[in-house]
Amino acid sequence: MIVTARWTPTLKLLGIGLLSLFSFVGLFIGLFLACVMWFPPQWAVRLLPVASMDTFRILYASSYSIFIPMLVGFSGFSLGVSVWAEKKAHATSKQVGSMVALALVGAFLVFSAIIPATLALGATQTNQTTELTQPTLTTQYNQFDQPCTYYIFTDGTYYYAQNCISGLIAYGGPNNAGSTEGTNATAVIDAPISLGISTSGLSIWVAGGTFDLGAHGIRFPGNLSEGFEFNSEPSTTFIYSGSGDAVNIAGQIYVQLGFGRIKGADAGNGIHIEPAPASPTFEYNTVTWFYIAGFVTGLNLDLGTGVYGIDNNVLTGTDIFSVQPGGAPFLTDFQGIAVNGDGQAGQTMYNNFITVSLIAPAGNTTDWNGHTFRGVLDGNPNLAAITYPQYNLWKLGVSGAKPGPRQILIDCFGLFEQFQADLVVIENGTGIQIEAAAKEDVFWVGYMEAPTLAAAINNLSTNYNRVHLENSVLLGWQIPTPPVPAPYTQLTNPFPFPVEIYLNGTGGGISAVYITDPLGDGVRLPGTFSPGDHWTLEPGDQILLIYTGTPTWKWYGDIG
Repeated sequence: MIVTARWTPTLKLLGIGLLSLFSFVGLFIGLFLACVMWFPPQWAVRLLPVASMDTFRILYASSYSIFIPMLVGFSGFSLGVSVWAEKKAHATSKQVGSMVALALVGAFLVFSAIIPATLALGATQTNQTTELTQPTLTTQYNQFDQPCTYYIFTDGTYYYAQNCISGLIAYGGPNNAGSTEGTNATAVIDAPISLGISTSGLSIWVAGGTFDLGAHGIRFPGNLSEGFEFNSEPSTTFIYSGSGDAVNIAGQIYVQLGFGRIKGADAGNGIHIEPAPASPTFEYNTVTWFYIAGFVTGLNLDLGTGVYGIDNNVLTGTDIFSVQPGGAPFLTDFQGIAVNGDGQAGQTMYNNFITVSLIAPAGNTTDWNGHTFRGVLDGNPNLAAITYPQYNLWKLGVSGAKPGPRQILIDCFGLFEQFQADLVVIENGTGIQIEAAAKEDVFWVGYMEAPTLAAAINNLSTNYNRVHLENSVLLGWQIPTPPVPAPYTQLTNPFPFPVEIYLNGTGGGISAVYITDPLGDGVRLPGTFSPGDHWTLEPGDQILLIYTGTPTWKWYGDIG
C-alpha cells in the first residue's frame, strides 16, 4: 500500500517553521539554564528554590540530555521531510519510515555523547565553582546545621553570608561577594535581612563567633514578611560601640528574632523595639536573647510619639546587666527593661509575656554617682495605659556591694499587670514601687530581701493592687499599725496585701463596725465587740468604727 503525503507550500513552511522554532527555543533555554546552574550569578543564588543544589544539577543534566536529542531528532525529521517534499509531492510508507529511523539514529548518537559530557561538566563546574567562590573556612553551613536560607559566620577576619541552598557565599568574605564588604559585619548581616521584606519565610542563622557591629548596629526594617526568622547561637557575641541601638526593630507581625550576647559601651539600648509610621504595630512576635550588658537600657519597648502598638509578643532572655568597665562612675540611670511612650490616645501596650532570669547591676556597683538602677520601668506618668502584661523574673537586684546604687527594682504604672519574681534583693531604695496610676496589678514575690517593709514596697496607689510576699520576714506583726480613725470615719487598708486587725481594747465601747469593699459595697458586722476580735481587710477595703472612748488595735500583715 502506498501512503500519500501531500504537501502544499503553506503547510510545508508552517511545519518547518514551527519545528525549527521549538528546537531553537529549547536549545536556548537549555543553554541559559546550564549557565545559571554551573556559573550562578548572585540573583540566581538568592532566588533558587529550597532544594539540594547538587541534586538539582544532576536532575537537570539528565533531563536535558534527553531533551536535547529529542529536539535534534525532530529538527532532523522536519528537515528531511522538507527536503523530500521538495522533490516529490508524496512518499511511500517505507520512505517515511526510513526518514524516521534516520532521525532516531541521529538522536541516539547525540544522546549517547551528551549524557556523559553533561554530567561530567556538571560535576567539574560544581567543584570549580565551590573552590573559586568559597575559600577554606573554619565554619560553614552544612546539612547538619539549623535549616535556613542564609548562614552567617566569621573566620575571625572576614564575615560571610552563605546561601544555605547553593552553598555559595552570597555576601562578604575576602572577595566582597554581593558587593558587600567582607570586613563589615553589619553590612553582611543587613544584606540578607533586607530580602526579608519581599521574600516570604526567609530564615537567617548566625553561627557562634564575635561580630563587631561598630556604631551601626543591626537594623530590622518594618514589615518583614510573616514567618521571617533571625536566630543566633548562644555563643554568638554582638559588640556595639555606639550610643544608639545595638539592635533596632521596627513594627513587625509574626517574626522570630533571636540573639546571643549583646555587649555595649555603657550607652544606648541593647534591644530597641519601636514601631514607626510605615509599620505601626509590633504584634505576635518572639524575641529572645542570651544576655545583654553595657547599655543604659537593656530592653526598650518604645511607643514613641505616634499611635503605635506593641501587643501580644513573647520576649525572653537570660540576663540583663549594667556594666561599667574600668571602675568609672555611672553617668546616668539604668533600666533593665523600660516601657516608654507619650501616652497619647490610641497607643497600646497589651498582653506581652516577658521573661528574664536576672536583672542586676554588675561591674562597678559601688559608685553610681547618684544615679538609680531600675530593674523594670513599666511606663511613666504619661503612659499608664499598659494592660495585661506578664513579667516572669527570677532575680532582681544585687547584694554585697556597699554602698550600692539606689534601686527601684519594679516601678509600675500599668493596669491589670502580673509580676512574678522568685528573689528580690534591695539594699538601697525600693523593691516594688506602685505608682499612683497603677491599678489592679498583682505581684508575686518568692522572697524579698530588704531592710524594712518601707524599702520593700512603696505603695503610692489606692487602686486595689496586691502584693504576695511568700516567706518574708517583713510582714506579720512587723508592719506598721495605723491609729484608730475617729468615729464614723473610714480608713482604707493602705497596703497591697491583706491585713488582719486584732482588737486589743474597746475603750468606752464599740457599737458598730462596718467593712466596705473597693466597689463600695459594705456590711455591718453583727454582735458585741470585745478584745480578741479580729477582722480581715483586703487591699482597698475600708473599715469604719462607731465607738466611745478610744479603742486600740494591732495590725498583722498576711503574706498573701
